[in-house]
Amino acid sequence: MRHPRAIAATLLCIFVATSARAAECDCSKLPDMQAELRNALKLQAAFRNEISTLRGVGTNTSRLQEKQFAEGAARRGLEPVNGGADGTGAYDYVPYGEGVSDDYFETPSYPGQTAQERQNQLCAARPSSAALLEATVKATACNGIGRALRVHEARHVSFCRSLGYRAYLSMHGADRAAEEVEAYGEQIAALRREIALVIERLNPRIVVTTKSRMAAPAAISQILYSAIDSEMQVDVTMGHAQIAETPIGVVARFDGQGRQAVTYRVAGNCRFTSGMPVTQVVRARLDTDGLEARITYAVSGTSVPVGMQCRIPGGGGNGISMPIKMSGDGQAEPTVLKLQDGAEMVTDLATTPGAAVMAQGGARLTGESRFRLVLDCPAK
Repeated sequence: MRHPRAIAATLLCIFVATSARAAECDCSKLPDMQAELRNALKLQAAFRNEISTLRGVGTNTSRLQEKQFAEGAARRGLEPVNGGADGTGAYDYVPYGEGVSDDYFETPSYPGQTAQERQNQLCAARPSSAALLEATVKATACNGIGRALRVHEARHVSFCRSLGYRAYLSMHGADRAAEEVEAYGEQIAALRREIALVIERLNPRIVVTTKSRMAAPAAISQILYSAIDSEMQVDVTMGHAQIAETPIGVVARFDGQGRQAVTYRVAGNCRFTSGMPVTQVVRARLDTDGLEARITYAVSGTSVPVGMQCRIPGGGGNGISMPIKMSGDGQAEPTVLKLQDGAEMVTDLATTPGAAVMAQGGARLTGESRFRLVLDCPAK
């Protein structure tokens, strides 16, 4: 990373950071980790978009422009986070070779030093830069963020060593921007893994509650029933997180199993006589990139028969018994929520495709469904 720092700001950062050490990341630090992830994604996109502009100028000009971009425009709109003199967790990698004359790039600094060892030495962070990295890491909200920052900076060092310090120093500005894109890519992947470890310990849950009323068509309401009310409760606990590489990068996947319970009540000349509540197994999957949760679930199996008994006006007797088998079906579309405790989506059932289908037959569906993500983060 590149970041402008005055000497006073650098010394202040080191003093503050060494007085306190970051703790391991837990759910209370999830917002901080997500802010770091959003910043890294914005910076990666900024450098990626700048590459074509830098390609259009000469090497010397491109290096100057890349430095100015890194210290200015690239950092606009970032979220404040712990660490770094400007509150965005920035750190400037300064190699040891920056203080060495180019006449000595291939000259051993001690007897018996190999050419590769010399390149490794030149590419390593100079002591003041290494101290600043340690200060920045210690000032982060939690250790997982610091580990991701180290991954980013290690990418710069390893790239320099693979290329050779002289070649690294003379890189075109567009290539420096491309290097930043790759380094942020590794930092992003590391942050997503750290977030997955935090939420895995929470065993995230999904809770769905629905209350609805289906008003029957006039022809039915006059004879059998006027409406059917229902209340549904779904509760699924996730576990067994898996980290996977996908086209969008590293994601965490959670699978879980729970229960769906639905209770129906009928208004009119009919009543349910058995099978309540209707209970079925629910299997769910949660995929997250660290910022959003994409949740799918499906109800499986067939419930026990539900008995409905109707008394037809003027027909006498107890009417008829209607056993109804309730079979589960899958969720139509994934539900996308922010990856945070209490995030929810509220749906007006009157606006759903199902309501439109019922309306064609003269019925009317109303009610509300709440789809909620629960992380159960304990209060500190």
